[in-house]
Amino acid sequence: MRAARPAATLVLRTAAPRYDTIDSPIGLSLNGSCAPSWSSTPRVSWASGGFVRVRLLGPIDLVADGRPVVVAGFRRKALLAVLALHAGEIVGTERLIDMVWPDKAGRTGLNTVQSHMSYLRRLFGVASAVLASPPGYRLNLPDEPTDVVVAERLIRAGREAPDPRRRAALLGEALGMWRGRPLLDVAQVPWLAGQADRLATLESETRRALIDARLTLGEHTAVLPELGQVAAQRPFDEQVQAQLVLALYRAGRQAEALAVLRDIRARLVTELGIDPGPALRSLEEAVLRQDPALVPPAVPVPVSVVPPPRPTPNRAQLPGSGPPLAGRAGQVAALDRLLAGLGAGVPPVVLVTGDPGIGKTRLLGELARRAERDGRLVLWGRTAEFEQEVPFAPVRNALGDHLAEAQPASFAELSTEDLRLVREVLPTLAGPAADEASRRVLTAERYRLHRALRGVLEALAQPAGLVFILDDVHWADHGSVEWLDHLLRHPPRGPVLVAVAYRPRQVSGAFRQALGRASQDGVAEVLELGPLTFAEADGLLPVRLDRARRRRLYDLSTGNPFYLQALARADPASDSAGPGADDDALPPAVLSALAAELDALTPVETQVAWAAAVAGDLTEPGIIAGTADLPVAEVLGALDGLVARDLLRPVPRTGRFQFRHPLLRRVTYDAAGAGWRVAAHDRAAAVLRQQGAPAIEQAPHVERSERRGDRHAVGILREAAAAALHSSPAAAAHWLGAALRIIPDDVAAMPARLELLTMRAQALSLGGRLVQSRDALHDLLRLVPAEAAGMRAEVVINCAGTERQLRRHREANALLRTELAKLADREGRAAVRMMLGVASGRIQGGLAGDGREWPRRALRAARRLGDRGLMTCALVECVLADQASGDLGEHTGDCLDEAASLVDAMPDAELAASLPIAVWLPAAETAHERMSDALRHLDRALEVARKTGQTYVIGGVHVLRANTLVLIGDLGGATRALEDGRDAAVLAGTDGPLCAALALRSQTAALRGDLEGALGSGKEALRLIGERPDYFSGAAMPALASAHLLAGDAAACGDLLAGGPERYVTTPLVRSTWFETLAGAAAAAGDHGAATGWADRAHAEAQSWGTPRREGFAELARAHALRAADPRTAAAHALTAGRLFTVGGDRISSGRAQLAAGLALAAGGEPEQARRALVMARALFDLCDAHLLSARASREERRLGSAAHQSG
Repeated sequence: MRAARPAATLVLRTAAPRYDTIDSPIGLSLNGSCAPSWSSTPRVSWASGGFVRVRLLGPIDLVADGRPVVVAGFRRKALLAVLALHAGEIVGTERLIDMVWPDKAGRTGLNTVQSHMSYLRRLFGVASAVLASPPGYRLNLPDEPTDVVVAERLIRAGREAPDPRRRAALLGEALGMWRGRPLLDVAQVPWLAGQADRLATLESETRRALIDARLTLGEHTAVLPELGQVAAQRPFDEQVQAQLVLALYRAGRQAEALAVLRDIRARLVTELGIDPGPALRSLEEAVLRQDPALVPPAVPVPVSVVPPPRPTPNRAQLPGSGPPLAGRAGQVAALDRLLAGLGAGVPPVVLVTGDPGIGKTRLLGELARRAERDGRLVLWGRTAEFEQEVPFAPVRNALGDHLAEAQPASFAELSTEDLRLVREVLPTLAGPAADEASRRVLTAERYRLHRALRGVLEALAQPAGLVFILDDVHWADHGSVEWLDHLLRHPPRGPVLVAVAYRPRQVSGAFRQALGRASQDGVAEVLELGPLTFAEADGLLPVRLDRARRRRLYDLSTGNPFYLQALARADPASDSAGPGADDDALPPAVLSALAAELDALTPVETQVAWAAAVAGDLTEPGIIAGTADLPVAEVLGALDGLVARDLLRPVPRTGRFQFRHPLLRRVTYDAAGAGWRVAAHDRAAAVLRQQGAPAIEQAPHVERSERRGDRHAVGILREAAAAALHSSPAAAAHWLGAALRIIPDDVAAMPARLELLTMRAQALSLGGRLVQSRDALHDLLRLVPAEAAGMRAEVVINCAGTERQLRRHREANALLRTELAKLADREGRAAVRMMLGVASGRIQGGLAGDGREWPRRALRAARRLGDRGLMTCALVECVLADQASGDLGEHTGDCLDEAASLVDAMPDAELAASLPIAVWLPAAETAHERMSDALRHLDRALEVARKTGQTYVIGGVHVLRANTLVLIGDLGGATRALEDGRDAAVLAGTDGPLCAALALRSQTAALRGDLEGALGSGKEALRLIGERPDYFSGAAMPALASAHLLAGDAAACGDLLAGGPERYVTTPLVRSTWFETLAGAAAAAGDHGAATGWADRAHAEAQSWGTPRREGFAELARAHALRAADPRTAAAHALTAGRLFTVGGDRISSGRAQLAAGLALAAGGEPEQARRALVMARALFDLCDAHLLSARASREERRLGSAAHQSG
C-alpha cells in the first residue's frame, strides 16, 4: 500500500527547476519528512596517509585513494565547490551564504551552514578537513587539494616548456583533468557559474595551445579530426579556424583550406558584421601564394599518408529549384499576375495547397525565380516536421541571415520599441537589444510583436518589392501561426507578396478557418495543386524508359511528381500502389523506392544520413558528427557522398545541409532504429549544449531522449519554456508538459511538479488555450493540501477566473462557494477574495439570487481587515451590483467616490496586486457617466498591466476604452483601441471581450460609413454571443442593433433588441440606449405604438436615476415616437435631448438629436430652424468622423434647399 503523502507547508516563489535531497527546488518550500536519512553517508579517512582530492572540472566529487566518492545534495556540493576554489583561505560565513543561497540569503541561518559543514567533515572522515576559522570556514587538505590546482600547474609548466614535445605532453595531461563542463552540478549558482565559465575558457585556451604544439611537431594529419570538430563547435574563433586552415594546407588540401577561409569570412560578415582579423587575412594571403613559411621547419609533410583533396561541393540551388516545372500553367499565370500587380490592388497573399510531394515547393521555387528576375527581394523560410515547437522557426529561417546584413537605415520607420520587440525573436536585426520591458510587452500584448514583424516586411519591400515565402506551414509552431493569422487579418502594405504553402489535411481547425476567411475576404488567392496529367508528368521521366514503363510509373505515382521521380530513381518492379492507412502516408511503391536509395549507401553514409535526419532540418557537419558519434573528417567525406547522391543538399553561404525533401528526411529518420534515435537525440543535445546553444534548440532533442527522473532534462525543458513564454506561450506549454512527464511522482519532486503545473497553466492561458489552462489549474488544485490555505485560495481564484473567461459563470461560482465553505477563517483575506469572485461572477453572468449581498459581505470583512485593495474591489462590486439591479441611489455614488479615491492613492505596485479593479472601476464610472475619470483610470490600468505583464486585462481595457471614446465622439481613437482590443482578445482566446470588440467595431464602422465592414463584424459578433446572456452580450447587442439601424435595416435592429434588456446583464446607460434605439427602429418601421411604449420605458429609466445622458435618451426616444403625429413637439424633445447630450459630453448623440430635430422641424414647416439644426448636426458629425451621419445631414440640407427652391 502506498504511504500517505506527508503534510506540506507551501510558499509560492520562483527559482530554478531542480530537486534534490535537502532544498526545496522550485518555488514551493516543503516542511515535512521528505529528507532522506544520512546514516549511510560514506566516510573517507585520509589521516593515515590516504590521498584525497576534490574534483571540480566536471561533476563535483571526491577522489579518495583513486576511487570517486559521491557528494549528496545540491547545496553541499555548492559549499564544497566554494571552499575548494578558495582552498587554504578563510571564507566568511555571510559570504558563503551570499554565494550559495543568493535567492534567499536573508532567510538562510547559521544552523543550516553548520549542518552542511558537519556533513562534509563526515564525508572526509576527519573534523580538521573543514576548519571553523572565524569569521568563517577553511578547506584544509594537504598538497594539491583540487584538480583545478593540478591543471593550472601543468598548464603553466607546459606554456613555459621550450621543447614542443614536452609542451604537448604537459598540456595534454592538463586537458585530461577535464571530465566535462566544470562545476556541472552547481552551475545554477551565479558565482559558481562565473567560475565555470572561467575554467571552460581555460580549457579552450589550453586546447588551442596543445594544437599549436602538435602542429609545430608536424602532426597536422593526426590532429585534423579533432581540430575539425573543435572548429565546428567554435565557428567564430579565428585562432581555431586559422589552425584548421594551416592543418589542411600542410595536409595538401589547399582548396579546402581556402574554402574554410571563405566560410569564416562570410560568417563573420553575415552574422557579426565584422571582417576577419589581420592574422587570418595574412594567413589567407600566405596560402594563396603557397608561402614556404607555412611548412614547419625540419618536419617534412608525410605526403604518403595524405588523402587526395576532397571536391568542394557546388553551391546549393534555391529551395524548390530542380528539373523544369511540369504543368501548372494556370498557377504560373496567376503568380505572374500577382507579381505584376504587387502593391497595386491584387491580393497580397497567395496560398499554395496540396498533398505531400505534389509540387508546392517547386511552384514556390518558380515564384522565387520569377520574382528575382524582376528585381524583387525574395526571402524563404521553411518549417520542419521534427522542430515544430521551436518558436518562430520559419520566420527566423527566412529573415535571420538577411537582417544580419541589412542596413539599420532600412528600418528607420520602425520605432525603437518595435525594434526591441523584433529582436526578441530575431536577434540578428541591428538595433536596440530586447530588454525586460519589451518582454513584458510581449507577455501583455503579443499582437504588438506581430505588427512590428509586419513592419519589417513593409520596410524590406522598399523600393523594389518583397516576396516572402513560408513553406510547409502545416508544421509551423503556434507563434508563427499566430503571426500568419495576424497577417491575414492585417495584410502588409506596399509591394509585398506573402506566399504560404501547406498540406490542407494537416493544418489546425482554427488556422484553416483563418485561411478560408482570408480567401473569402479577397486578401488571399488560393492555388490548389492536383495530380499532373500523364502528358505533363512525362517530361519528368528518363528518356531511356519505354512508353509502357513510363505509363506504369505514372499510374503508380497517381500523378504526384515527387512520387514519380522517386519511382523513376529506383525503377521498381513492384505493382503496389495507393496510399497507406493515412491519407498523407507514402504509397508502398514510393516508400520502397526511397528505401532503395538508402540501401545503396555505405555504412558510414547511412549513419551520417540518420544523424542528419535526427540533428535538424538545417544542420552543420559538427552537429551531425556529434549526433552520429563519428569523427568530423569521416562525416565530411560521407556528406560528399550524400550530396553526390542528392539525398542532402548544401545550403548556400551557411555551411549547413538539408534533405532534398521533407518526406525523404522522414523516411531516413524512420529507417534508423528507435533505440539508436533516442541515443542520437541525446548526443545531439549534448553537442548543442557544448556549443552554448540556447535551451530552445536543445529542447526538441532532450524531449526525444528524455528519461524519467532526469533532473538536467527537466531544467533544460523549463529553461526553454521560460524563454518561449513571452513570444510563443504555446511552445512554452509544450516544453512544460514534457518536463512534467519525466518528473518522478514522489514527495521530493512535488515542489517541482507544482511549479511546472503553475507555469504551464499560465502558458496555456497566455496562448489562448483556456480550457487546457483550466484543466491544468484543476490538476494543481488536487495537489495543493487543504492546510496551505493561501496558495489554495490563489489557485481557486485563478481557476474561477479562467472559468469566467470561458463564460462558465455558474461553474466559477460553484467552485468559489465550495472552497469558501471549507475555509477555517470565513472573514480572512482568502475568504474576502473568494466572496468578491462570487460577486463578480454573479454580476458578469447575470445569475439570479443574492447578487448584491456578496459584495456587501466582502466590504464589511475588508474594512475589518483594513486592506484597501480588497476594500476598493468590494466598493466597485457594490456599485456594479447596484447598476445591474437598477437600484441606484446616493449610496452608489458614495461607494464609487470612495473607490476612485482609494485607487488614486495607490502606488502602481499596490494597484498591480488588484489590477482587475482598475478595469471594473472605469466600467462603473462610464455607467455613471464619469467619462474623463474612466479614461484616466483605463490609461493607468493599461500602463500598469504592461509593466507587470498581466495580459488577462489588456483586451478588456482596450474595449472599455473604445466604448468610452465612442461615447465622447472620438471615433478615430475608438477604432484604434478596438483593433488593439480585438487582436488581444483573439490571442487570449476570450470570447467575451472579442464579442464586445466586434460589436463596437460594427457600430463605429457604420458611423464612419463602412457599412460592409460593419455588417461583417456584426455577423462575427452575433456568432460569439450565441445564447449566453452575460455582461459582454448585454454590451454588444445595442451596438450591433445601432449598426443595423444606421445601415437602414430597422427590422433587423428591432429583431436584435426585441426581448428587451432584461434578457442580458446591462448597466443603466446601456438600458437607456437600448430603449432609445428600439423607439427609433419602431418609428422607422411605422409602428408608432411600439415607439411610444419604448419611449415610456426610457423615461421611466431616467426617472429612476437621472443623468444628462439617460435623460437625453429619454427625450430623443420621445422625439422618435412623436415625429409622425406631432413633428413640432417632437422637435422640441429632440432639441432638449441635444442640450442634455452636450452637457454630458456626448457629441455623436447630440448630433443625432440635432438631426432628428431638423427632420421634425422640416416636417412641421419650419425650414430655417430645420436648416440650422441640420448644419449643427453636420458640424458635430464632422468633428467626430461620423461620415455616414454627416452625409445624411447633408442630404437633408440639400433636400430642404431643393424644396424651398421649388416652392419659390
